[in-house]
Parts: sequence; structure tokens; C-alpha cells
Amino acid sequence: MAEKFVDKADRTWVAIPAPDYVDGQSGQDLLDVALQLLQVGFNRLALDMASTRAVNSVGISRLIGIIESLAKKGGTLALCTPNPAIAKTFQIMGLAKKALVCRSLQQVKDFTG
Repeated sequence: MAEKFVDKADRTWVAIPAPDYVDGQSGQDLLDVALQLLQVGFNRLALDMASTRAVNSVGISRLIGIIESLAKKGGTLALCTPNPAIAKTFQIMGLAKKALVCRSLQQVKDFTG
């Protein structure tokens, strides 16, 4: 279930829980949700990855699709609470340069940049 919150810079975000495994289908489901949220005016999304144990290459491509879609609308994706292996993958693949990688949703709520 999605949750709205406002950061310290008074911007509205929507937090979306990620599945335990992000693959082609679950990644597409996340992309579809992101596109629906963009259509109704939300361009800052926080993907809560606390329960995610793995992301495959097709899942990564779907996350890139979300990042690119949000960027076109001046938005941002925050990848929150990824496990160390996923965080390292995001770093190696350069996703950490295109999205926020955060230790927690609270870090996004405290975001002022």
C-alpha cells in the first residue's frame, strides 16, 4: 500500500513497498504504479526495499524505466533500505547517481536537497 508524506523541504512523496524479489513482472508492476502516480501529479517516489532480498537484471531495467520517467517530469526516485548486496549493485550500475539510495524512509523524510 502506498503512503504519502512530506519531506523537510515541503515536497510530497509517495512511498511504495517493493516485493521480496524484483524481476521482470514485479518490476513492471512497480513501473505501472509509478506511471499511474505520475499521471495524477506525484513525481517523487520512495521505493521501500526493506523486504527485498534480490533484484534481477530485468528488474533493474524496470527501475531504470521508473527513474527515467520521473526525471522527465522533474522528479526523483528514492531507493530506501536496500540490503547491502542490492545497494552495491545499484552503486556498480550507476543507479546511485540517478536516484537517491537511502538507509531508511526517515532519511527521505529528512531530505532537504
